[in-house]
Amino acid sequence: MVYAKCDHLERISLWDSLYSLADHLDLPWLVGDDFNVIMNEDEKIGGLPVFPDEYEDFAFCINSCELFDINYKGSMFTWWNRRAEHESFLEAVNQAWSTDFKGDEFISFNLKLKNVKNLLYAWSKATFGDIFKQLIVKEEVDGATESTIRIEDVHYVEEFWRQKSYMTSFAKGDKNTRYFHSIVNDRRKILQIKRVQNLQGIWIEEDSLLAEEACRFYQQQFS
Repeated sequence: MVYAKCDHLERISLWDSLYSLADHLDLPWLVGDDFNVIMNEDEKIGGLPVFPDEYEDFAFCINSCELFDINYKGSMFTWWNRRAEHESFLEAVNQAWSTDFKGDEFISFNLKLKNVKNLLYAWSKATFGDIFKQLIVKEEVDGATESTIRIEDVHYVEEFWRQKSYMTSFAKGDKNTRYFHSIVNDRRKILQIKRVQNLQGIWIEEDSLLAEEACRFYQQQFS
């Protein structure tokens, strides 16, 4: 499992480690998780431009280590929850986006995004209801078993937890249970950032200061 750096120069040490592992392995091996880089420009849509020197070293490493991309099944976006397939989805988005905000174009664009977010939240609740409560009802009130819980009105919950849990067994057909919920909730607790250390080596714990330090860090990282 790997989690690569955002900067392409800082990823070089990871490629070197993979080269070293490949030289000493005679058995099949699997490398996965987040490389923070693409194999080619076809894998990127929108955003800042990506230049060959940022990803060619990754592609060279994969070929040199005799690895290959196993591709994916389904949406290319890991956060996809299938709700955009609903017949009223585009109508809801267009309604929110068509709202006119006067003033600075950047501020207007930002307000439009917030408006779409708020409207889609309300649309989701009105269209699908509280899917998590529906799942609880099916599991506890109705006495649904693992063989009957995967019904049409809560299939979005299963897709949500499948994406969140990263469980390979889910791809083989396992039904959604509290086990997967507990896995994700435990991971959330582990991934909580309760304090950070700034460039001066001082630990920061207050929420407001944490937000300021996070903004400062990424401004320096990408400016």
